[in-house]
Amino acid sequence: MKKQTSLTSLMLLLGLMLAATFTVSAQNACSKQVDDKEVQIKVINKTDKPFTVNWVDYECKEGKSDQEVAPGETFEGISYNGHAFRVREVGSNKLLQEIVISSSKPVTTVSAPANRTAARPAGNPAPPAPSGNVATNFPIAAGTSLKRGQKYTSPSGNHFLIFANDGNLVVATKNEGFVWGLNQVSNNFAQSARVEVTSEGRLAASDAKGKVIWTSTGNPAANAKLNLTFSGALQLVSPTGEILWAHDGNLSPSASVSQKANVTPCQGDEVWAKCLEIPGPKITIRATARVSEWAMNAVANIYTEITKRFSAAYPKSTFDGFRVYMTNGEPGSQLDTIKELQTFGQNGMGSNSRNLVRGGANASLLWIEEQMICKAGVKTVNEDYPDKADYTLRTYDQVIHEFAHAIDQRYKLSQRIQSIFRGGAPAEDFAWAVQRWFGAPGGNLPPNQAALMKELFTSRTVFSCEGNRP
Repeated sequence: MKKQTSLTSLMLLLGLMLAATFTVSAQNACSKQVDDKEVQIKVINKTDKPFTVNWVDYECKEGKSDQEVAPGETFEGISYNGHAFRVREVGSNKLLQEIVISSSKPVTTVSAPANRTAARPAGNPAPPAPSGNVATNFPIAAGTSLKRGQKYTSPSGNHFLIFANDGNLVVATKNEGFVWGLNQVSNNFAQSARVEVTSEGRLAASDAKGKVIWTSTGNPAANAKLNLTFSGALQLVSPTGEILWAHDGNLSPSASVSQKANVTPCQGDEVWAKCLEIPGPKITIRATARVSEWAMNAVANIYTEITKRFSAAYPKSTFDGFRVYMTNGEPGSQLDTIKELQTFGQNGMGSNSRNLVRGGANASLLWIEEQMICKAGVKTVNEDYPDKADYTLRTYDQVIHEFAHAIDQRYKLSQRIQSIFRGGAPAEDFAWAVQRWFGAPGGNLPPNQAALMKELFTSRTVFSCEGNRP
């Protein structure tokens, strides 16, 4: 049995909800206007529970579909290249999969979460555990295979990797939200009988006869190790720290943000009790008493690293005098009394609406929230807007996103951005491109967007939350 619906009216409705420079709850995938080509999409439910397929607008806001797709049924509709959807389990609201529409792959099969994969039928038992070295935890060394059914938890505890009973190799969040799976890169994933980091340093899946059905790309290294990062990126890493392969395609090296930043203390005041100053460019970071020293230090390091990567055509001295304001879960009623934040207004959802909107930026200043830095869960959203509860794992996405808006306005890039990022919210799409450039989250960019990033910045990096203890 199949159910079919049109997505056009839903997308038009949600497209009216865009807000230019405010940060709200978001997952990784967001809709982008790639072209005007219609795509007939299908999402097949191979799980054991119903799910919904929810459109994500150009500002990464997720709609709520009232159409449930039962196990064994297929969701069908019209969409466009570059549009994004989130598949959520009915009842638990667990994120099962994010989908970005492509005319080259219009059909998506959603399998059961890793801990609930179907058992193999009698007469087709799972192959026995492979002989030789079997991995026990991360990092997983070359010449080591995975034990079927065992969860390999990341060092941070935020994610796990599992070689599931149905043959899929899955990265999921600790709450069982789907991040990546072998089913996304191999049509023959169900034939997998062995998954290993080979002796030459590749991640590979083989069938019961030993035939390789999928292998990682890139340059292998005999002493490479498989790791799962704070943000859920599955990576093969050399002993020197070079990223040889990553499931999200981001091979940029990591920059430490936990080391002591090159800053000078400055005088605080009654509202902004803490103050630091980055020397070049001269950026002042002010924070309320509730903001931790580690968060201010991380932000100082991130903005130092980003600005030193500005190309000669975009001198970093342009940011002299820029101001950064940091808060940490203060109630909206308190934030409304702070004059520096009043420029961002409220979003029309009542007196506590600032508990939903947690940041903003303009050419002079930006506002960011520590509760959205290297944490899972936005406290004020969850307390005041339970219907919008947000337990998304954050890294430095907001820190970079809001600074990207400032880059846009400080360097007067509006016309360039509108010519490259065509769609409902070019400024937001530009901010997301800068996020991807700096690994929050990572990912590949279309050639024209990548060209702009290479014009702006001399190099890329990734800012890791590993080792940070809020």
